Amino acid sequence: MEQVSLETINEKLIALKEVVMKMQEHLEDCFLTAEESKNIEIAEKELEEGKTTSLEDMKKELGL
Repeated sequence: MEQVSLETINEKLIALKEVVMKMQEHLEDCFLTAEESKNIEIAEKELEEGKTTSLEDMKKELGL
């Protein structure tokens, strides 16, 4: 069995930590919280009921 120094283990752990941190950042961007999901449902319902204006329609109204 090959011997591995503590320095090598530490370097690999640091590299692994960086990979995990990047994965966490990506996953946080991929999922909505329960509150965010509920707010989207409310907004979609209000749009369907004509209580609000879509972003596309508002841009047209503002000439953007």
